[in-house]
Amino acid sequence: DDPGWTNHAVAVFAKYYLGAFDKWTADSNSSEVPRAWKIAFNAARDGRVSAAGNFFLGLNAHINHDLALAMEAAGLTGPDGSSEKANFTRINVLLNSVTLPLIAELSARLHPSMDDTSLPLSLDAVATGQVMWTWREQAWRNAELLASSTPLTRNLVIATIDANSITQATTFTVFAGVPESNEAVS
Repeated sequence: DDPGWTNHAVAVFAKYYLGAFDKWTADSNSSEVPRAWKIAFNAARDGRVSAAGNFFLGLNAHINHDLALAMEAAGLTGPDGSSEKANFTRINVLLNSVTLPLIAELSARLHPSMDDTSLPLSLDAVATGQVMWTWREQAWRNAELLASSTPLTRNLVIATIDANSITQATTFTVFAGVPESNEAVS
């Protein structure tokens, strides 16, 4: 309903990934790279996880770490003060509708294991869509917490976001599986 807000929010969101990637590319040990991104980028570079593992590590860092920060920075309300949650939810619906073709394309382009439901973290499109939906909903709630935080509580909310994204990344790194070949899958 509000393409202006949606376009702005997407642009702000993209800057978080691009910033993390640029900082990591310049110095993979940089303390300016969020730890969830550092785990994802290092795992992809080193070929430590499967294609599915790389996919989920990237989703985790982008959604569980970046999205709440980006949405709060973009603003959760329109110029009239009404919530942009309905627009955010419409993006969730869109993302859920493209999950099947996305998994098929990633499987064809990157590695067949992307569409292998026998993996420990099977990329069944319905489950993937539900994971993304759940994470995105939590990110919106975290953005609301950030927007209503005080100077005393803001750092606690950010620390909670960081801790969750690091926990998820660590879990996926352990259970994501090792690529079938020595080639890095990213």
